[in-house]
Amino acid sequence: AGHRHQQEVHYLESDNFLRPTAILVSGGGGGITSEAMPTASGEDDQYGFMDLTLGLREIKVEAISHGGQIRSTTCVRRRVPGGGMMPPAEESMCEGVPPGPQPLPTTTATTTTTGTRTYTTRTLTTTTTTSSVTRTLTTTSTTRTPRRHATTSSTTSHGGFRAAAPLEHSVAAPR
Repeated sequence: AGHRHQQEVHYLESDNFLRPTAILVSGGGGGITSEAMPTASGEDDQYGFMDLTLGLREIKVEAISHGGQIRSTTCVRRRVPGGGMMPPAEESMCEGVPPGPQPLPTTTATTTTTGTRTYTTRTLTTTTTTSSVTRTLTTTSTTRTPRRHATTSSTTSHGGFRAAAPLEHSVAAPR
Protein backbone atom coordinates (compact mmCIF):
# COMPACT_ATOMS: atom_id res chain seq x y z
CA ALA A 1 0.00 0.00 0.00
CA GLY A 2 1.22 3.49 -0.76
CA HIS A 3 1.16 6.50 1.45
CA ARG A 4 1.47 10.28 1.22
CA HIS A 5 3.82 12.64 3.01
CA GLN A 6 1.30 15.29 4.04
CA GLN A 7 -1.76 15.74 6.24
CA GLU A 8 -5.28 15.33 4.87
CA VAL A 9 -8.77 15.00 6.37
CA HIS A 10 -11.64 13.75 4.18
CA TYR A 11 -15.13 13.21 5.59
CA LEU A 12 -18.40 14.03 3.81
CA GLU A 13 -16.94 15.37 0.57
CA SER A 14 -18.48 13.96 -2.60
CA ASP A 15 -15.11 12.60 -3.78
CA ASN A 16 -14.62 10.53 -0.57
CA PHE A 17 -15.50 7.06 -1.85
CA LEU A 18 -15.74 5.74 1.76
CA ARG A 19 -18.22 8.43 2.83
CA PRO A 20 -19.58 8.63 5.57
CA THR A 21 -16.38 7.04 6.88
CA ALA A 22 -13.69 9.64 7.55
CA ILE A 23 -10.21 9.28 6.06
CA LEU A 24 -7.27 10.79 7.96
CA VAL A 25 -3.87 10.92 6.27
CA SER A 26 -1.35 11.71 8.98
CA GLY A 27 1.78 11.26 6.85
CA GLY A 28 3.19 14.71 7.59
CA GLY A 29 6.54 14.63 9.33
CA GLY A 30 7.48 10.98 8.96
CA GLY A 31 10.23 11.20 6.41
CA ILE A 32 12.87 13.33 4.79
CA THR A 33 10.62 14.51 1.98
CA SER A 34 7.12 15.88 1.73
CA GLU A 35 4.61 16.13 -1.11
CA ALA A 36 5.33 19.84 -1.59
CA MET A 37 7.73 22.47 -0.28
CA PRO A 38 6.87 23.31 3.36
CA THR A 39 6.84 26.94 4.46
CA ALA A 40 9.02 28.14 7.33
CA SER A 41 5.95 29.41 9.21
CA GLY A 42 4.03 26.14 8.91
CA GLU A 43 1.16 27.52 6.84
CA ASP A 44 0.92 24.22 4.95
CA ASP A 45 -0.06 20.56 5.39
CA GLN A 46 3.39 19.05 4.83
CA TYR A 47 4.42 18.30 8.44
CA GLY A 48 2.47 18.24 11.68
CA PHE A 49 0.09 16.07 13.68
CA MET A 50 -3.59 15.33 14.32
CA ASP A 51 -5.23 16.10 17.67
CA LEU A 52 -8.29 13.92 18.36
CA THR A 53 -10.90 14.75 21.00
CA LEU A 54 -13.20 11.78 21.69
CA GLY A 55 -16.82 12.33 22.62
CA LEU A 56 -19.83 10.04 23.00
CA ARG A 57 -21.41 11.07 19.67
CA GLU A 58 -18.46 12.47 17.70
CA ILE A 59 -14.68 12.71 17.34
CA LYS A 60 -13.17 16.15 16.80
CA VAL A 61 -10.13 16.04 14.47
CA GLU A 62 -7.78 19.03 14.42
CA ALA A 63 -4.98 18.91 11.83
CA ILE A 64 -2.11 21.00 13.24
CA SER A 65 0.89 22.05 11.16
CA HIS A 66 4.57 22.08 12.10
CA GLY A 67 4.19 25.81 12.83
CA GLY A 68 1.36 25.23 15.33
CA GLN A 69 -1.41 26.39 12.99
CA ILE A 70 -4.76 24.58 13.11
CA ARG A 71 -5.17 23.76 9.42
CA SER A 72 -8.62 22.17 9.68
CA THR A 73 -11.19 21.10 12.25
CA THR A 74 -13.62 18.28 11.45
CA CYS A 75 -16.20 16.58 13.70
CA VAL A 76 -16.86 12.98 12.68
CA ARG A 77 -20.19 11.61 13.89
CA ARG A 78 -20.55 8.13 15.29
CA ARG A 79 -21.92 5.40 13.00
CA VAL A 80 -24.86 3.24 14.05
CA PRO A 81 -25.67 -0.37 13.07
CA GLY A 82 -27.08 -0.53 9.58
CA GLY A 83 -24.67 2.02 8.12
CA GLY A 84 -26.31 5.25 9.19
CA MET A 85 -24.88 8.04 11.28
CA MET A 86 -25.90 8.99 14.79
CA PRO A 87 -27.97 12.20 14.85
CA PRO A 88 -25.86 15.30 15.44
CA ALA A 89 -25.10 16.12 19.04
CA GLU A 90 -27.15 18.91 20.58
CA GLU A 91 -23.89 20.82 20.96
CA SER A 92 -21.14 19.74 18.59
CA MET A 93 -17.48 20.18 19.54
CA CYS A 94 -17.15 22.00 16.19
CA GLU A 95 -19.92 24.48 17.03
CA GLY A 96 -18.71 27.98 16.16
CA VAL A 97 -15.33 26.85 14.84
CA PRO A 98 -14.65 28.57 11.53
CA PRO A 99 -13.76 26.30 8.61
CA GLY A 100 -10.24 26.19 7.25
CA PRO A 101 -6.93 27.36 8.66
CA GLN A 102 -6.87 29.41 11.87
CA PRO A 103 -4.47 32.30 12.60
CA LEU A 104 -0.92 31.34 13.53
CA PRO A 105 0.00 31.35 17.23
CA THR A 106 1.97 34.32 18.61
CA THR A 107 5.27 33.65 20.37
CA THR A 108 7.06 35.96 22.78
CA ALA A 109 10.58 35.19 24.02
CA THR A 110 12.32 37.20 26.76
CA THR A 111 15.81 36.62 28.16
CA THR A 112 16.80 38.23 31.48
CA THR A 113 19.79 38.05 33.82
CA THR A 114 19.88 37.85 37.62
CA GLY A 115 23.42 37.77 38.95
CA THR A 116 25.27 35.14 36.94
CA ARG A 117 22.15 33.28 35.85
CA THR A 118 20.27 33.82 32.60
CA TYR A 119 16.60 32.95 32.32
CA THR A 120 14.69 32.58 29.05
CA THR A 121 10.90 32.74 29.18
CA ARG A 122 8.87 31.75 26.12
CA THR A 123 5.13 32.31 25.89
CA LEU A 124 3.05 30.75 23.09
CA THR A 125 -0.46 32.19 22.70
CA THR A 126 -3.09 30.84 20.33
CA THR A 127 -6.40 32.70 20.04
CA THR A 128 -9.40 31.46 18.05
CA THR A 129 -12.38 33.81 17.77
CA THR A 130 -15.77 32.91 16.37
CA SER A 131 -19.04 34.80 16.40
CA SER A 132 -19.89 33.49 19.86
CA VAL A 133 -16.68 32.18 21.49
CA THR A 134 -13.09 33.35 22.01
CA ARG A 135 -10.70 30.60 23.04
CA THR A 136 -7.14 31.45 24.14
CA LEU A 137 -4.47 28.88 24.98
CA THR A 138 -1.28 30.22 26.58
CA THR A 139 1.77 28.08 27.32
CA THR A 140 4.75 29.55 29.21
CA SER A 141 8.09 27.89 29.87
CA THR A 142 11.20 29.24 31.63
CA THR A 143 14.69 27.78 31.30
CA ARG A 144 17.91 28.70 33.10
CA THR A 145 21.18 28.99 31.16
CA PRO A 146 24.47 29.72 32.95
CA ARG A 147 26.52 32.28 30.95
CA ARG A 148 29.25 34.81 31.67
CA HIS A 149 27.60 37.41 29.45
CA ALA A 150 23.84 37.64 29.37
CA THR A 151 21.62 39.39 26.92
CA THR A 152 18.17 40.87 27.18
CA SER A 153 15.84 40.74 24.22
CA SER A 154 12.18 40.44 23.49
CA THR A 155 10.48 39.49 20.26
CA THR A 156 7.06 38.56 18.98
CA SER A 157 6.68 36.31 15.96
CA HIS A 158 4.13 34.10 14.28
CA GLY A 159 4.31 30.42 13.42
CA GLY A 160 5.82 28.78 16.48
CA PHE A 161 9.20 29.59 18.04
CA ARG A 162 11.55 31.50 15.76
CA ALA A 163 14.93 33.06 16.33
CA ALA A 164 14.89 36.19 18.46
CA ALA A 165 15.09 39.62 16.89
CA PRO A 166 18.39 41.53 17.09
CA LEU A 167 19.42 42.12 20.69
CA GLU A 168 18.18 45.28 22.29
CA HIS A 169 21.18 45.50 24.65
CA SER A 170 23.84 43.36 26.29
CA VAL A 171 24.63 43.14 30.02
CA ALA A 172 27.95 41.84 31.32
CA ALA A 173 27.44 39.54 34.27
CA PRO A 174 29.57 40.12 37.42
CA ARG A 175 32.56 37.83 37.83
